[in-house]
Amino acid sequence: MEFRLHSLPYLAIKEILTFMNLQEQFLFSITSKASKRLVRSINQDTRLTVVVLYGIQTLSNQREKVFVESRENGPTIEIVECATRDIVFWRKPLTSIMEHIVEAFQSKVHLSLSSEFSHQEKLKFLEELRVKIHSVYVTTNQLQETLDALRNIPKVELNYKIAPNDFFENNGPYNFDSIELVFFANNVPSPTTRRSILFSLLDCRRVYIPYSDYSTRDLVEFLGKWIRGSKMENLKISFKKHNFKESIFEELGQVIPVTSAVVDGKKISHPCFLIKQHGTGTKAIVYTHYGNVILRTDFKMIL
Repeated sequence: MEFRLHSLPYLAIKEILTFMNLQEQFLFSITSKASKRLVRSINQDTRLTVVVLYGIQTLSNQREKVFVESRENGPTIEIVECATRDIVFWRKPLTSIMEHIVEAFQSKVHLSLSSEFSHQEKLKFLEELRVKIHSVYVTTNQLQETLDALRNIPKVELNYKIAPNDFFENNGPYNFDSIELVFFANNVPSPTTRRSILFSLLDCRRVYIPYSDYSTRDLVEFLGKWIRGSKMENLKISFKKHNFKESIFEELGQVIPVTSAVVDGKKISHPCFLIKQHGTGTKAIVYTHYGNVILRTDFKMIL
């Protein structure tokens, strides 16, 4: 197929490729560098996603999916028919397969590093990967090392199961575009560690830490740091609603009650307070919702 296609005029080849399904394009792209360039040329405006889960890479668009798995032995390429899908086995390392897919299809990469990988295997995989990762979901028992390894990834979701020997110090500030950090039930770090984790995320744009209450003192000091300068636009952390009082904002020196505001099209009512950053003048409202305290800079006041 490759020889016959390459003997055709360039525009004819491109037209034929557009009629191929995603799996056919993928199989053609791996036949040669020229084939990969041709596939890339027809995917200039196509939004494709690569997800890695349980060692299988899924290349997908809105209509189709291709499942590719790395293998060490056997034929170079083999298609195995399964009950619900075909899997393309390619005798190449997982990282090399991903690099090929990203180059050929200009894809966004979303990683899900499952528990089948050890902590060191996850770090090694991230270190060896030479493509931009857009988001990652990972379970870890070594938070410090994992956060440091993920520094350049915009969107991070972490499940953290604290290990007896794990230690966290504030190596921040981290600059994630979005980070969600969930502690395993009955395996929550100490208040001091949780505080250090939160403060290391001060310059992330969006932070969500559910299911583990922060203290009033933590909230006061964190908001004080935000007022003195932070890139954060969206914060949601677990906090007991009955502790959310005006005295918090009195201590900050900014007691500006907000009677009504709108966030994401939903009305926010009292208790809600406005705070303002020194220097930048950036404003945010702070309020509670279902056991969380929330800070948002994108809001509208209702007069």
